[in-house]
Amino acid sequence: MNFKTVLLGLVVALGIGVIILVARDDDALDPAVERALKPPKRLPLESNLFYPLSGFAVAVDKIPAEEGYAAVTRVNEILRSHVNGRTEEMRPEIQKAWVESVLDINDPTKIVCTLRKDGCIASLLARRTDLLTLAGQHQILTARYRGLADFPEFQLDLLPHVEMPLPRFNAVLSTNRLVLGVQIVGYLQGEDEKSGAVLQDLQFLRRLLGQADNVLTKMVATAMMADALHAYAAMMDRKGSNIDHFPVLAPLSTAELSPERSLMGEFRFVASALSGFQGEAADYEDLGKDLGMPPWLGATALRALFKPNRTLNRDFPCWQAALATTRRPSAELMAPGGAKDTPACKPDWYEWILDPIGMVLSSISEPDFRRYAGRLHDLDGLITLVNLKRALRRDRVTADDVANYLSGNGATYVDPYAQKPMQWDSETRALRFTGAQTHIGYDRLPLEPLQ
Repeated sequence: MNFKTVLLGLVVALGIGVIILVARDDDALDPAVERALKPPKRLPLESNLFYPLSGFAVAVDKIPAEEGYAAVTRVNEILRSHVNGRTEEMRPEIQKAWVESVLDINDPTKIVCTLRKDGCIASLLARRTDLLTLAGQHQILTARYRGLADFPEFQLDLLPHVEMPLPRFNAVLSTNRLVLGVQIVGYLQGEDEKSGAVLQDLQFLRRLLGQADNVLTKMVATAMMADALHAYAAMMDRKGSNIDHFPVLAPLSTAELSPERSLMGEFRFVASALSGFQGEAADYEDLGKDLGMPPWLGATALRALFKPNRTLNRDFPCWQAALATTRRPSAELMAPGGAKDTPACKPDWYEWILDPIGMVLSSISEPDFRRYAGRLHDLDGLITLVNLKRALRRDRVTADDVANYLSGNGATYVDPYAQKPMQWDSETRALRFTGAQTHIGYDRLPLEPLQ
């Protein structure tokens, strides 16, 4: 081996060493990121809706809120005691510490359909006896559902973590549909007080929608509210119904319409996941051995590939810019140049050298902001359709005259995306608008004949 080859090798090794030494140090968290990641103060048991939701399906002799509160306390203690611990070590402990859900609604989908689906209301009326029998079998769950409205606040008080458990929302969703089905059938058969019950449900769901601080809860509230809106609208189909029982519904408030609070909750979750990934990277040395590197070199080199603080500092402006995009009016929301096309989301090329693992994790963890915002804007459009149906019933408009009515009241009931009068589909007898996610079905409302 000649002198030049040895010298070149030394230069290359020195260069790699310098790069590793420079690149391995992580940045300090930006103060704005630190503020965003600071956990809120825990809410009391009697105030936080998260607790009875978490304990919703506990055994009959248990109190849901108390069980949920105790489970949150246990899980948080486990997470605090396993800082930077391995996920597989915590998982069984967390599962054991979480709420034991034992109550189920027996085959609810065979009786209680999704209210926005075509023919659902007619099916509920045809199976009224089965519906009431099912409600009688699940009085505990329906009573618990009504009791949720007694909790004025919502906050996910679990420490963010990839193993963080969440409420058993399938039981809550099924019970919501059961309660709404009973209310619809009861009102259509003469029980006037049922319209007030649906209004109370809407009030409760709007509060949850506005306070939800994670995406799953926000979307669950959205789905339940869509069903409640369809129930409210279906009650207008009763012959001789007093339209004064159905006040005009206000559009979604800023907090209800915005996904910001829930998506920032997701940012805290992503930050926790990055921290956990770094913690599990205590096994860097083992991985280095697997790659044939000395332990010290494997640890040093692999740490240089991932800098969670740098990742968060880089991603935070991107999330903020994307969230600002979701504040756009419906007509602009789905236009080109939307949430994921913002300049803040396009990192410089050298980030792939300084933080390659962080870049990969960022690309797979960033949510589709417009998708969540679009669903909420569709829900707001559904409220307009419900108010439109109320006006049609109030003015005794027949199906043959709906199109003319819409053209004459175009400025009052507007498609939020097309900025034109709402549409009337005479074949399917449905009011509709353009919609951002038409497969979800929030963009249409049937106008059934009076019953």
